[in-house]
Amino acid sequence: MDKNTQTAYRQNLKGVILNVAMQEFYSNGIRNVKMDDIARKLQISKRTLYEIYGNKEELLLEGLTRDEAEFESQLQEFTQSKKRNVMEVVMKFFQMQMKRLSQVNPCFFVELHKYDLIVSFLEKIHKERNMRSVLFFKTGVKEGLFRNDLDYELISRLCEEMTRNVMEKELYRLYDLQHIFRNIIIVFVRGFATKEGIAVIDKFLEQEGRQAEVVL
Repeated sequence: MDKNTQTAYRQNLKGVILNVAMQEFYSNGIRNVKMDDIARKLQISKRTLYEIYGNKEELLLEGLTRDEAEFESQLQEFTQSKKRNVMEVVMKFFQMQMKRLSQVNPCFFVELHKYDLIVSFLEKIHKERNMRSVLFFKTGVKEGLFRNDLDYELISRLCEEMTRNVMEKELYRLYDLQHIFRNIIIVFVRGFATKEGIAVIDKFLEQEGRQAEVVL
């Protein structure tokens, strides 16, 4: 095998390892998945796995970095696919988060905080997202869709905590995900929307309801 072929093989294998490992972490939690388990599932040697990823934390960090980037890319694609107002983007964000988090074992979120590199990465992500969301909310105020008498830094944090609470309490086991999403939008998002913003919400929910009926 020449050098170029070997490099291409390693890059491909690296992607396969990430896919399999993150699926295992999301499904079973981090602690329950050993590097040996990943190597066995991929039918590769432990030596090969450790040559590519030195330890589980390194593997987890790269997987989270990739998945966060993909999430942001999908949201950006939605935003730019046609002219969107900020309210539509807020609702799409909630919808994507609910869908993504419903596929993750709650143990995963608890165990994330046992890894220093992961904690630093998440703090950076949350800080950047909160800064963007505050600017985003200000844009919504300018567009006349969000109320101008609220603390949007606080609201941004409440949004994050509410989403996390849905997962930690495993509410998706008791209620349909679409049902959770609809109630969050109606109760929470409508609370900081203006009359014009509420009109956008109602239109979005009506379209979502029609799409759900088509799927059924």
